[in-house]
Amino acid sequence: MIRRSCCSTNCPNCGVPLSDHPLAGSVGAGGANIRPDVLLVQQLLNAIPTGSGGPDVPLDEDGLIGPKTRTAIAAYQQWSFGWSDGRVDPTGPTLQALLGDVVGDPAVPMGKVGLPLSRPNSAKGAKGTVPEKKVVPEEGKEAVMYANANMRVMADRLGQLRFRLSFQSPATLALLTKHFATKKEKVTGNDAAHVHNVVSAVHFQVARKNAFGAFEAESVLAYDPVDNPKGVIAHTVRGGNKMSSRQVQIYVDHGVVSKNPGHTVWLTKLFAEQPTYEKHWTLLHEYCHYVGPRDGLFGTIDDLGYAFDPKFTELSKHQRMHNAESLSLFMLEFCVGTQAMLALPRVSGIKNKYDVSPRVTVGGDIVP
Repeated sequence: MIRRSCCSTNCPNCGVPLSDHPLAGSVGAGGANIRPDVLLVQQLLNAIPTGSGGPDVPLDEDGLIGPKTRTAIAAYQQWSFGWSDGRVDPTGPTLQALLGDVVGDPAVPMGKVGLPLSRPNSAKGAKGTVPEKKVVPEEGKEAVMYANANMRVMADRLGQLRFRLSFQSPATLALLTKHFATKKEKVTGNDAAHVHNVVSAVHFQVARKNAFGAFEAESVLAYDPVDNPKGVIAHTVRGGNKMSSRQVQIYVDHGVVSKNPGHTVWLTKLFAEQPTYEKHWTLLHEYCHYVGPRDGLFGTIDDLGYAFDPKFTELSKHQRMHNAESLSLFMLEFCVGTQAMLALPRVSGIKNKYDVSPRVTVGGDIVP
């Protein structure tokens, strides 16, 4: 791990000793290529966005030097400095550039993270110039504005739900049973505590103001101008609230690599086409991903089944507890009431499952 103006001698996340000199020897062409050193360089290169000199396809993080790793080192150097020798030295400029891009500032921990900054340009390093600032179209500004308004509307109800889950009244447990129990598995107090933690984290994002008096959600929601990316309405990084907007998570989907920034919930053009309460549900769904554990950690809140997917009702209790669609539907019913929830198109295929007691009134009461 790497220390950057930090008083701790160990990583706060994993306890590994921190160091200002993470490489014991050179990595790459003619280097010592010690396995832990090679692994670190592979992780650092994978953390660099593709458009900023990172590899087009993530390297295998196996600690073994090979042609792909050597090529990636050379490509990164060419992008950064306009020259390449294919080697990362312990005190050389390539390592410093990698650390500067990935760490960025003292608040950003090590890991699969990246910072798409420009680097000092040489005469040949034209690719290192700062890209032009993208202008958010009016439709994007409108989508973000409506999303912020939708989140604010749900703030009070989420606060009430958080309070109810703290005390686990019979009515609240009955509503939890309706959403998460199966024929074989009942909802327990521990299950209620888990849902409480998720609701509390989402409510914190909606209700908390930062030092400048702005709500947290206002610094999180952003617009993705890509036309209908695979029918995606919104997307975010799992555990994104534990990252900064300077960090990215690497995803590989059917061979397509994407590096998505943390601390961001992206809305697409399809978001604006949704009815109001569908917008509520979409936002709650993405925030469940956003506040859950980071990728690779236990308990990640994933997409294990959507409401329109037949397998949605076949999920186990544990799967429902860690399924963004299930958790967000539970919150949505309490926020808008059972009648409004059942009227949504996305619920039409599972309406019979939820058109039962207990129900939530428009005023937020849970009735048998």
